[in-house]
Order: sequence, then C-alpha cells, then structure tokens
Amino acid sequence: MSPTLPVAIVSARFRIQLQGDAVSIMDLGPHATFIWLSYAAVAITIAGLIGWLIFDGQRQRTALKDLEDRGVRRRSTASSATEPTP
Repeated sequence: MSPTLPVAIVSARFRIQLQGDAVSIMDLGPHATFIWLSYAAVAITIAGLIGWLIFDGQRQRTALKDLEDRGVRRRSTASSATEPTP
C-alpha cells in the first residue's frame, strides 16, 4: 500500500506531510502573493511576445509573397549581384 500525501497550505507556507513528518518545499513568507503574481506576469508577457512573433512572422511572409506575386524581387538574389548599380 502506498501512503497518501495530504497537502497542507497554511498562510503562505507550502508543506507536504508524509505520515506526520513535515518536509518544507517552499516558504515564501508574507510576500507569497506578490511573488506568484510576478511570476504569472512574466509568464504572460513571454507568452504574449512569442505569440506576437508568430503572428508577425506570418504577416511578413504574406507581405513578401504579395510583393513577389506583383513582380517585385529581392535585391539579395544572385542575378542582381552581377547587374551594375545605377
């Protein structure tokens, strides 16, 4: 039989109790709410930046495809490197 692990959350202290012996996992003190909200804000900000990069990359690819469909070519192609510049 495996022992059950009751989780006790007391104020801002997180502890796991295993058969009466308390093992401290994290003690954030009175500022636990601020710390957790700060971590959440950073996670949301990073997720937003990653989402924006994906969205903007798709938008740029669409704009490049539209330009190439209209006949505008990139200057960095090999054929334009041999042409004289005006």
